[in-house]
Amino acid sequence: MKFVCLGYFNQEILDAMPQDEVYAFIAECLAYGAELEKGGHVTGIELLQSTDYAKTVRKINGKVEVTDGTAVVMDKVLVPIITLEAETIAHAVELMAKHPALEKSGSFEIRSVDDINEMKAMVGK
Repeated sequence: MKFVCLGYFNQEILDAMPQDEVYAFIAECLAYGAELEKGGHVTGIELLQSTDYAKTVRKINGKVEVTDGTAVVMDKVLVPIITLEAETIAHAVELMAKHPALEKSGSFEIRSVDDINEMKAMVGK
């Protein structure tokens, strides 16, 4: 089964860390990602830029509006999006529970991925 793991971090904690500690933390996270890849569990990892560079597109009263920043106010920042192959959601939780980001300020939201082909078939596309 395919899962998407959304990684959230407390930016204040990361900002308070000395730069060499941040680099060590990043290296540790990348090493665990490589370990998951080697085991055939990771099919993709994307790192999101800061919300300072985001645009939000909405339609309000029939008119498209574009604003700077994110549409959601959060106390944590969303950084990595990891596509994970696991047998079950329990297995996905087990894999992500070992992620070193959990030691600092991170958390992962894990969601199963629906098959887009099933949705297309449902609507005849």
